[in-house]
Amino acid sequence: MPNKLDRYITKIYNILIPMLMFGVPIQAIIPVFLNIPSNPINFGFRLSYAIISFVLILIAVVYRPSSYRNIPLAPTILLLLFFLYSIRLIYDVSIRQIKFDGGDDIMIYGYGFGNCFLPSISIILNRERLSIVSIVKGIYIFIILANVIVLSMILFQNDGFSANLFLQRVSVRGIESNLLLINTILIGFYGAALVISTYYILSFGINLSKKWIFYLLLILGVSNLVLGASRGPFFFTVLLFVIITALRIILNQATLLLFLLRLFVGITIIISLS
Repeated sequence: MPNKLDRYITKIYNILIPMLMFGVPIQAIIPVFLNIPSNPINFGFRLSYAIISFVLILIAVVYRPSSYRNIPLAPTILLLLFFLYSIRLIYDVSIRQIKFDGGDDIMIYGYGFGNCFLPSISIILNRERLSIVSIVKGIYIFIILANVIVLSMILFQNDGFSANLFLQRVSVRGIESNLLLINTILIGFYGAALVISTYYILSFGINLSKKWIFYLLLILGVSNLVLGASRGPFFFTVLLFVIITALRIILNQATLLLFLLRLFVGITIIISLS
């Protein structure tokens, strides 16, 4: 297979994977600022993800048949989990008639299979073309973009900054009746992802220049974490904060007193914010 095509596929995954993980705010900003219905925008993005994934699967099957003949154990287990999940999804949607926010069956199946199953298959089959370092960098950039966009939309829909925003659970709404584009849990999740990833970089980054930028990113992440006011993101932020700090202590041979102090401060902040 031509190396040039390999490079193109690698670049596609450098954008596709972060977009699938943290691309919801990018989808939401268009209908929010243009004050238009969100369903056509979301449908266009989701259809694009599915088509791109399907094309990448075809490329892998045609040019590298060995990609689906020698699948490692971990991806095999993932495929098995997807198969079991698919049975449960079909049972809940088609037999029990469970609806999510009034969505029809096509929308639910399109998201489950088109935006979860197909991309996972394409990633497994093209695993040898992935650049892990580039993907990780792309994910961090998209985490930053997601937090900036989320905070911008919150301020836009609430007529600017107000201290009252931190006293309530905010969300991002579409012009459709009672439609949440980004709920409180997602807002908190994006903030938690930025806080943890930035704290990890500050803890283990070597010779970082312009550290003040990372401190600003921490403030941005904490802001969205507080605005979301969801227990799950708060809990995992504290847990990962403790784990990263413990690793830093072990690797740097820091004192136990410093670790306990940071642990106490972290827990105190979370309890007070909760």
